[in-house]
Amino acid sequence: MAQLQRQHPHMAVTQRDLAQGVLLLDEGQITARETPGYARTAAQRDRLQPSDALITELKSADILVLTTPIYNFSLPGALKAYIDQVCRPDLTFRYSEAGPIGLLSCRAYLVVVSGGTPIGSAVDFATPYLEHILDFMGIGPIERVAAGEAWRSQ
Repeated sequence: MAQLQRQHPHMAVTQRDLAQGVLLLDEGQITARETPGYARTAAQRDRLQPSDALITELKSADILVLTTPIYNFSLPGALKAYIDQVCRPDLTFRYSEAGPIGLLSCRAYLVVVSGGTPIGSAVDFATPYLEHILDFMGIGPIERVAAGEAWRSQ
């Protein structure tokens, strides 16, 4: 972050700590998502508000810096919950006859730390998934940073 701020001294930074809690996707929210906007009840609109806020935040980003540890060869549950909140048809991606099309447009840095799982190895299930889902939403290019290796080398 410090390096990016030096390169872009006037950039505004929004920081989101997912460990503070992210709404889990559930039946009520799925029903609200599947209901056309004009037909949603007030309760359904309220149910989607946290997801809408996260998507608005993501859409306003020019650069996404996503930092995560690898837990048990995968990603933390809070990050998966966040992804479930921001992956929404017609808001962050849409389906076409040619397949899905990402609707977001920002570059990304994927900063991954692991205590023992080599980043990009056959047992790293987090990094390829995150790269795929970011690309699915139109986020890219994506630069991978293996933070644990960088810290060990300093």
